[in-house]
Amino acid sequence: MKYNSIVISGSPGVGKGALGKAIAKKYEWNFYSIGDIWRERWKKLYPSTDIYFEDYWKNANLEEQRVVNDEARKIMSEGKVVGDFRYVICCKGLPTLFIFLKSDLNIRARRALELKKYPDKSLEKIKQLLTDREKDEINWGKKLFGEDYDYREPKYYHLILDSGKLTLEEELTIITSLIEID
Repeated sequence: MKYNSIVISGSPGVGKGALGKAIAKKYEWNFYSIGDIWRERWKKLYPSTDIYFEDYWKNANLEEQRVVNDEARKIMSEGKVVGDFRYVICCKGLPTLFIFLKSDLNIRARRALELKKYPDKSLEKIKQLLTDREKDEINWGKKLFGEDYDYREPKYYHLILDSGKLTLEEELTIITSLIEID
């Protein structure tokens, strides 16, 4: 099948953004991250960062969540874009390649620690934050797309990669060797 866009999903800290940016660069496509959109909204509302991003996001209202996911679908439908977001179901029916990245929690937490994503947090606290965030994402998915929806289910994806066992370059090689881009 030919694809004119790619969506990368996966648990927090798995490397979706890094892979998405690498694919976008390879194909000279645009890169779109729903997380970046949410972070822009958060920074506008809480410029002094009185509230953690995770707390802001999980407490957003249902209408905000729908608007952002509808925007994602619209952007993906235009083609020549790589998206980084959880709910691939919002792009169902589009000529989009769906990729799921997975990795062990310990690896994801160490990455976040090394990248200083949570500069004031210990490795154990980061693990808890990532676990809590994943639970919140599952809960939002159920609210948005039905009680049975879990973005981690393999049935929603064309390709599943373990980013804890592959380098970014290996992931990119696998993806570009297996797909035909329109």
